[in-house]
Amino acid sequence: MASVSASANALPPQPNFDALSRHLQGMSLEVGRCSNLVAVREANATVDGFTSLQQSIDRLTESFNTAVAGLTTQVANLTTQVADIRRDMADMGDSFGRRLDDFDFNNRARVLNSTATRPDGGLLPLRNTTTHELVELPATVAHLNALTGVAIDELLRALGQEPAARHKKSQLKAFIGVIGGGAKEAVVNVS
Repeated sequence: MASVSASANALPPQPNFDALSRHLQGMSLEVGRCSNLVAVREANATVDGFTSLQQSIDRLTESFNTAVAGLTTQVANLTTQVADIRRDMADMGDSFGRRLDDFDFNNRARVLNSTATRPDGGLLPLRNTTTHELVELPATVAHLNALTGVAIDELLRALGQEPAARHKKSQLKAFIGVIGGGAKEAVVNVS
């Protein structure tokens, strides 16, 4: 019975840890040498090359995006400037058109006012060519002749004229188209 219990207590073959340790050390050494293989070196160099190429592409992309953003800003600024110029030109055209309308209106009124040669001759208003406001004149030549210095100054200024030191009434008559009464002596800024 002793032999049966000895075989029952017998252990199956056990690993040799010293041999295993030596084999693992040798394997570790050989695996470490795998990095010296040409294929591994070339793969590492290829990876490094791709990494460098990707970094270069990233830098170029960033530079390109910066340049495009700058161009976009410049185009936006130019678009704004062109829109401003167009608006200014439209405003100038409108202003010029209004001034031409005022000149035409005033010239027609002057022609008709020039026919008012009698004291009861009616006078037509003129427009200020800067403000485009209608400036009412005295109703007749007689009313015009009755005006005094302050009233004449106010009318001249309302018409956009600077009153002359002398001959204000003649200046006013010439400007509104009334012939006679010294109108030929006046210095007039026709607008």
